[in-house]
This record gives sequence, structure tokens and C-alpha cells, in this order.
Amino acid sequence: MRTMPGEERSEVEVLRARVAELEAQLAREREHAALSQQLVERAPIAIQCYDADGYTNLMNGAMQRLIGLPDRESVYGRFNVLEDEQMRAQGISALFERAYSGELVEVPEVKVDFAGFDEGYGHQQRATHWLHEVIFPLMDDGGGVQGTACFMWDVTRRRETEEALLAAQRHQHLALLAGGVAHDFNNLLTVILGLASLGLLETDRARMQRCFEDLQHAAEQASTLTRQLLAYAGKGRFVVRPVDVAQMVRDMRRLLGVILPSNVALRIDVEEGGVVNADETQLHQTVMNVVRNAIEAIGDEPGTVTVATSTVDADDSYLATALGANELVAGRYVCVEISDTGCGMDDETLGNIFDPFFTRKDRGHGLGLSATLGIVRSHGGAIRVYSELGRGTTIKILLPAGEGDAAEPKTLPVDPVPVLRKRRVLVVDDEPMIVNVVQQIFNTLGWDVLTASNGAEAVAKYDAHDEHIDLVLLDMTMPVMGGAEAFRELRRIDPGVRVLLTSGYNEQDTTSRFAGKGLAGFLQKPYRASAVVEKLKQLFPAEEE
Repeated sequence: MRTMPGEERSEVEVLRARVAELEAQLAREREHAALSQQLVERAPIAIQCYDADGYTNLMNGAMQRLIGLPDRESVYGRFNVLEDEQMRAQGISALFERAYSGELVEVPEVKVDFAGFDEGYGHQQRATHWLHEVIFPLMDDGGGVQGTACFMWDVTRRRETEEALLAAQRHQHLALLAGGVAHDFNNLLTVILGLASLGLLETDRARMQRCFEDLQHAAEQASTLTRQLLAYAGKGRFVVRPVDVAQMVRDMRRLLGVILPSNVALRIDVEEGGVVNADETQLHQTVMNVVRNAIEAIGDEPGTVTVATSTVDADDSYLATALGANELVAGRYVCVEISDTGCGMDDETLGNIFDPFFTRKDRGHGLGLSATLGIVRSHGGAIRVYSELGRGTTIKILLPAGEGDAAEPKTLPVDPVPVLRKRRVLVVDDEPMIVNVVQQIFNTLGWDVLTASNGAEAVAKYDAHDEHIDLVLLDMTMPVMGGAEAFRELRRIDPGVRVLLTSGYNEQDTTSRFAGKGLAGFLQKPYRASAVVEKLKQLFPAEEE
């Protein structure tokens, strides 16, 4: 059968129309591809994609700038996020393994160190970043995972700003504490000086001993106050141990009283028996933060802040209305309840109080309650808040009840004078009174004592002394030459030198820079003669006669 001319033209027109349609579709796809490429390339979010085996196969400009790579092509097919040792050590590879299994993974803050790119890929910028990451699988047509993609927001500056604000907040609060603390220290020093002078006048040995026991107890109270201040300033060491919450609140009465203005009364109501496994320094901070907010809520009007403790049996329905850990377990909790007679809060304000930087006042403290919630969560606890406009606020901090007993309070024994083998010590401190006391302790133990008022003088004496010096008791903070530099110089002269470092700051912060460098030990100020003896027994074992 023959095709008519009109029919041939009709088929040609159909083919032409189909070709035109395909060309238009291809043009649209090219346009979409160009737009997608531009979107990925110009996006302010750092984007990096990986193939089915974990190798980088795409990186946009923001990611290149974040890492500081001169050439992004250098990582394609070379960097493997699943196998890189540094990524595995930082826990990044584990996040991607979850994405390769089909899971969408979001991490609001993760610390990533890109220092590994220094040699292999020419990294040029700062190595460490805090990132908000979203990692998700890329699927093929059959539903299988053909790779992963990672979107990253650099939140380093935000985190640094938060830390700076926290430091500024802490300094502000310390300034408020300074006046009241000075008053407390003056009272303690009056007791110490009075007892010391009385001991010098006393002739009866039994009364003299009681006098010096009381003197030691007063000094211990001053030391406790100092440790609380150092912990509040961020210089405390985090140690989880059984804490008697009722006793902790009683011990805080003095410090809480310092920050209260004259129009606010403090009421303490504790129930005995509540023990939690926690870091006491962090618990101090939570109570201080909540009390501070309570004071602000009261304002200039007369009011009362009450701090109470109790134990509660919390069921699932009770915990369901609390802010805290993701999986709160019904059971026995120790409760620290802080209530005030202040202005109270409406529902909108109540929903925002734990947000970072939220405050109702120009002089508010931005991260106080946010930090409090973080601390409570880290201890597996929760927070409940009750508030009503004009009727005050109550904040309950719930912490899982611990097992066992809290640490026993320190006793103040009369330390017998041991008889140790005679040795030679170099005591280095810029405070003459400390040098004098420590010299008397070592003389009582039968040791020869050399003294120096700074690191430079100590190094010169150690280098010039003809007879061997068995131990250097070295203060950390001194003029002319500090403890760290003096330690390096002493080690240069004698690699086997025994150095016992002393400082008013905690051991963790002070000795971290000496890790692996042969430091003999650490003695935290203030210390008793018995602490010196214990250190000597550790450094020179089997020498007691």
C-alpha cells in the first residue's frame, strides 16, 4: 500500500515535534543542572559528597574555604571519610557509617580537626572547627545507598562568643562576690590570728593543743572558701563522687549570703539523707545560677529566696513534664528546690528561660539557666519549673539518688612527727611567710633546707651547690622566673632532678603542661605538714626509721 504525500508530511511533522520537545527538555535539564551546580557552588553552607566506598567526589567552594584547600581536586578519589585514621579517632567516621546504613544524622555541634590535611592536601587555614553537621544517604533508583552527602555550618565563632560571654559573666559574678568574701575572710583571719597569738601565750599543753586544733580548723574553713571561689571561676577539677546534697546546701549558706542584696532574705530547709553521684563544683554552679535568677526576679522589693532539699519517688507521668535527659527512668530522685517570692513568669517567658542568651532584663545573665540545664542533663537529671505572674517561681532540680554514703568530713588529727632519713631540699617561693613555715616543717623532719625567692635564684643555687639536692619544692607562680620555666632549666642542668610542684590552683590545670616531662608530684596550697610527709614517703619509700 502506498503512503499518500499528506501522510508523509504528517509523520515528518510528528518527528520534528518530538525532536523539538526533546531538545526543549534537554535545554531545561541543562538549565536545571546549571542552576543546581550554581546553587551547590555558591551556597554559604559547606557541602561535601562521598561515593559508595567513602571517597570524596564533590566539594563546593564553601567547603574548600572552610578547610583551606588551594585545590579541591586534590581530595577527589583520595580522601576516604570511612578509613581516614584522624576522622575515625574523632568519631566522624562513625557518623558517616550510620548515614551509609540509610540513616539521616544531625549533630548540632561536633569538633572537627582538619590538621591532617596539612601535609597531604596543602591545608592553609585554622585546623579546628566546631560544625553543625547534617549527613544523609544518597539513593540510587533501586533504593540502594550510592553515597552520602554532608551539609556543614561553621559554628566556631558562635561557640567562641558563647565561651567569651560565659567568662565575662563569671568575672562579673566574681566581682559581686569579692566584697562579701573579703568580709568572711577577715572574720576567719581574726580567728586565726587570735588563736595563734593565744597559743603563743598559753602554757598549759592540753589547752595549747586545743588552741592549735581550732586554729587548724579555721584555716581549713578559709581553704574551703577559696576552693569554692576557684571552682566558680572555672579553675576547679571535675570529680564525680557521692555528694550529700543537704550538707552541700548548708555549706553554701555563706557563699549564697554574699550575693544576696539587703532586701532579700535567705531560707535554708534541708532534708537529711539525699546522696547523689555528681561533681560537687557543678552542683554549686547550678544552685548559684538559679538563686541569682531568683534575686533578679525579686528586684528591689522585699522578698525571700528558699533553698530546700528532699527526696522524691518520681514516676513516668511526673518525669514526663520535666526538662532533662532523653530517657529519664522512674525511681528515687534527690530534689534541690529553689523558690522565690518574685514577679513570676507568663507562659511565653516560661517557654524561653532555658534558651541561651534569653533574658527579660538588660542586666540579665544570658547563659545561667541554659548552663544549669546542661549540667543537670549531664548528670542524668531533670528540671521542673512552676511559676505564676505575681506569685513567684519554683525551680526543682531532680538528680538520680546515688548509692552509698557521701565522703566523710575531714578530720583534724594531731600529726606525729616521723623520723625520716636526713636529706636536702630547695624550697622556692616568693612569699617569705610560706618559705618560713615550710622551712620549719622540713627542719622538724631533720632535713637541710635551702631557700630561693624566684625561679632564677633557684636555678642558680641548684647549679652552684656542691652537694646533691634531693628535692626541689617549686611554686608555680613567681616573679622574675616562674615555675614552668624554672622546671625546664632545672631539667636541663639535671635530667634526674626531683621537683615537687606547688600551687593554689588545682592539680589538673597546673600539671597538664608537665605531662610526660618527669614531674615528681604536686602539692596543692594550702597544705598541712602531714601532706608534706605523705609526699616524702611516696617519693622516698622505705626510708622511715
